[in-house]
Amino acid sequence: MKSSEKQLWPQNLYILAYHHVCDEWLPTAARVTVRQFEKHIQTLKGEDVLFLSEKDLLFPENLPADRKKVLITFDDGFSCLYRNAFPILQKFGIPALIFIVTGYVGQFSAWDVNFFSKKPRHLNWSEMAEMRRYGIAFGSHTHTHIDLRSIPSEKVFSEVASSKSLLENELGDAVQSLSYPFGRSSKVVRETAESAGYKLGFTLNPGTWAADPLAIPRFGVYLFDVPFFFQLKLSESPLRHLEHTKLKITNYCSNGTIWTKKILR
Repeated sequence: MKSSEKQLWPQNLYILAYHHVCDEWLPTAARVTVRQFEKHIQTLKGEDVLFLSEKDLLFPENLPADRKKVLITFDDGFSCLYRNAFPILQKFGIPALIFIVTGYVGQFSAWDVNFFSKKPRHLNWSEMAEMRRYGIAFGSHTHTHIDLRSIPSEKVFSEVASSKSLLENELGDAVQSLSYPFGRSSKVVRETAESAGYKLGFTLNPGTWAADPLAIPRFGVYLFDVPFFFQLKLSESPLRHLEHTKLKITNYCSNGTIWTKKILR
């Protein structure tokens, strides 16, 4: 960030990105066990962090600078979140933001590569409605979970606008946030998302966001994240660069899904 640019993002703010929360075996590290997830929440509660909602991010300049702040997010919107994560969030009174692939609501996932394993089911509208009543917000993860960088801008607009409209019609809330599939975006993708009415855009790049509300970094949380690595996500220690590098490598590995789907098409 140039010194002349305004720092819009307050200090000590960390956004965590989860996917599956389940004890069933899946051919992916993009999950945590139920026990892991509850331990993470307990760790954060023990550090007296301020848990944020989506609405807090729309006005970040109003947040306290000195206190550690965390927003919990989930990509894909799998039904295990209703069964396993939601009760824990309720237990501790913590808000969260879930990004939904609207083309698969209530259906079994067909956009991912499952390698002959059982396909996980996505949340249905009634589950989302119940979660919404208890402080869970919902954003878009596009309509079909396609790599937005690989399609023309008019198709990008269709993916993000149709998803936004469907969520708003079904849940009754304005949809402000978009999580880019595979955490990837481009200048064209971000501009298109803004033209569709999104205020916030989330990547899977770790780091500190300084200016662009449509390129917000997040720290992915994975099955192999032992407590040491989990705490590094929320640390300003020099060792945090080790965690940043690990997350960048992990996110790069998601190219495997993108390439495999291209081959299968």
